Amino acid sequence: PLLEYQRSKGLHTTREEDALLHAWKTDCKLLEKNRWRVINRRQRFDREVKWAKKLAAEDKPFYQRVSVDYRGRVYLPDFSYQGSDFCRGVIEFAESRKMTKQGRLELIRHTVNELGEKLPHDVKYFFGVVQDGSGKSTTEEWADIGSNPLASKSIKEIKRADHPFRFLRCCIEWREELTQGSARKSALPIAADHRNSAFAHQGMLLDNDAGKALVERCSNEDLYDSVAERHSDYPRKLIKAVMVPWSYGGGKDSCVKKLKAYRIEHPGEIQALDFMTVPEIEELVDDIFELLETEFPACIEFRDAVDRAMTRAQARTDRNPTDGVEWSTLSKFDVHQKVFRAKRFKGWVAKGFEKNVEIRCKLPTGTVDWEGMKRKAAPNLVHSQDATVVHMLLSGAVEIEGINDHVPDGAVVYDPLVTVHDSFSVLPTDAKKALNGLAALTNFIYLNDPMVRWGESVIGQGFDTRERTLPELFGDGEPPYT
Repeated sequence: PLLEYQRSKGLHTTREEDALLHAWKTDCKLLEKNRWRVINRRQRFDREVKWAKKLAAEDKPFYQRVSVDYRGRVYLPDFSYQGSDFCRGVIEFAESRKMTKQGRLELIRHTVNELGEKLPHDVKYFFGVVQDGSGKSTTEEWADIGSNPLASKSIKEIKRADHPFRFLRCCIEWREELTQGSARKSALPIAADHRNSAFAHQGMLLDNDAGKALVERCSNEDLYDSVAERHSDYPRKLIKAVMVPWSYGGGKDSCVKKLKAYRIEHPGEIQALDFMTVPEIEELVDDIFELLETEFPACIEFRDAVDRAMTRAQARTDRNPTDGVEWSTLSKFDVHQKVFRAKRFKGWVAKGFEKNVEIRCKLPTGTVDWEGMKRKAAPNLVHSQDATVVHMLLSGAVEIEGINDHVPDGAVVYDPLVTVHDSFSVLPTDAKKALNGLAALTNFIYLNDPMVRWGESVIGQGFDTRERTLPELFGDGEPPYT
């Protein structure tokens, strides 16, 4: 708000004029920031095109280094299949395989997803046989786009897609499919995604009536669509942009940072977001948080359970004051979480020969920040469960004892395979099996109640974060795991 100040009669603007000038300056700043977001996005695109041309000119398979963070999440470099829409549109597997009938059905599903049609999973497989007024099927329309992508009609359809470059890549695939026939091989990565995975993990970790209801809801509906339909004041993309970090346990500050980063990386995608001030974004996050807390009470119960466990961990007397918490996942990955308090630091550095600029940062101290530990515990536990599924698929989970009793095909090994955080992409012929394997592995990792195992690691033997004792869960015998 504008501050009152002494006004000289006839020598200063009125309050109304001041307010108008203030609003104009605010709009100018927001517009300039958005201009730079678009410039930065274009520069990144130009870099990616340069990398793609260089690799294409070499005309040979390339390999990329994978890194893993402290929760087990797998990350690839900037120019990779884990990158932008353009990267995922131009990168394909070095190995190809002959297309099958099931592979073509999965290609239809994949194209519908990239186009952005909001349809039930089973309905997507039939979308390709729909005919337009001229008698052409949808797959033939897609092939026409792939044959002549610069036609005005093609450009209009490509721009309409949620992921334009990936949709164009699918159209090129359909062009090849309809011209070459059954002898064709494909190297296109097809996504096998676990829908609503963060919500499903929390429901399965909680494992009570509320948790089971959430898991059931995840199986039957797209949560982003259902929330957006019931709360039409907010665009679906905006609701999803808040729901994703919230679903992993992110707080208000975390979600505000995610939204600010989102509009930097996706300028113009959510126009209302581009020109919001920071206080307006904070107010928006507060409103959507209230909505989500009403929609998903099981997520609140899950966070309360984790918070109770972390409070008990803080009170333990058998550890050093500088110790954090640790737990092991079913894939035998050890997660170490330690959050330190920080002190603010300010200093001045030279900006060329023009002027000095002030820098501000936070430097960690040697004291554990238990409030920060509690905030990060819930999302880190969910991320570690996501990572467990990824590890098991990447390493060939068929070798894990007992998995064959729970996987219909007796194996969940796919080659080639690439991961994008909590989802995978495989060749079209493997896509259906990958979807089934992903669901089977997700269920498998919950057979030994990882919430209890996590509580034992953080608190000590015999503790259950849901405030049940081990005999209640397993009877008088030993827990069904070693």
